[in-house]
Amino acid sequence: MANQTTRTEQKTTAFLRALSECGNISDACRMSGVPRATAYQWRDADADFAEDWRKARAMGLEVLEDEALRRAYTGVDRPVYQGGKQVGSTREYSDTLLIFLLKGAKPETYRDNAKVEHAGGVGITLIHSIPRPSGTNNGGN
Repeated sequence: MANQTTRTEQKTTAFLRALSECGNISDACRMSGVPRATAYQWRDADADFAEDWRKARAMGLEVLEDEALRRAYTGVDRPVYQGGKQVGSTREYSDTLLIFLLKGAKPETYRDNAKVEHAGGVGITLIHSIPRPSGTNNGGN
């Protein structure tokens, strides 16, 4: 167990490289062999490592964003089967990803424009009842 928590340049580099490839802390820990709790301990104890972590994660999230763009714009080939055999493929696009990407890139144009207005006050009456302990007198009832 002691070697799992010992921070080496090799383990540090492996973790940061994995994080920059996937953007996911749990996956980066699995890929690099660094226990999740250990990675967080390293981050909390070392400001330079914390900054490298932030940069690596941002790179990994760019990879995810690139994949979302590809699925929304270029699409994904899905096989078509007939009689148990692949007879072709069809290209599918993700309208949902496209919507999210547009909303994120141009919120002034694509955001939801629902507007809620409130005029006047709201009257609320709170009634708090304190339960009586069992065995007490209820006033003769």
